[in-house]
Amino acid sequence: MDALELARLAYREVHREFLEDLSGMTAGEFWSPPPGAQNHPGFLAWHVVRDEDYVIQRVVRGTEELWASERWDERLGIDTDAQGTGFTPGEAAALRYPIETFRQYCDRVFAATDAALAAASADLFDRSITWDGRASSMSMASQLHTGSVGHAWVHLGEMRAIRGLSGWRFRE
Repeated sequence: MDALELARLAYREVHREFLEDLSGMTAGEFWSPPPGAQNHPGFLAWHVVRDEDYVIQRVVRGTEELWASERWDERLGIDTDAQGTGFTPGEAAALRYPIETFRQYCDRVFAATDAALAAASADLFDRSITWDGRASSMSMASQLHTGSVGHAWVHLGEMRAIRGLSGWRFRE
């Protein structure tokens, strides 16, 4: 297995786990943060997928994010520039959108990620990164592994912890 196939496998695994966990949530669980916190699973889920869309489309492919190009911002009723990073506690707590439409966005982003990696050249991981025209010290390999896949696992763990505080038992 080469590095690109390993990256595709890593994304597929987190996508599978993510979608499986989302499919088992009620609307109440989706929008409820634990006591004393502002981040509910709905915010965390949106932030993860929105971030992946940005990284894959803008950084890997050099194109506009699906968020804007396919008007998911309008479909979900969230500002075009919003990504979740830097949200105030009140903004994170207030975030709401149609859950079924969000699941469609997930499917679209996850398919686009797999397609982008399938079409990528072997030197993808050696490329340097620019963020909106600014050079970054982070390599593409680090961004995809730590900044995107690892980021998704961290927030998936948060979502599972929030659900666990409400009595949910992780499948064993």
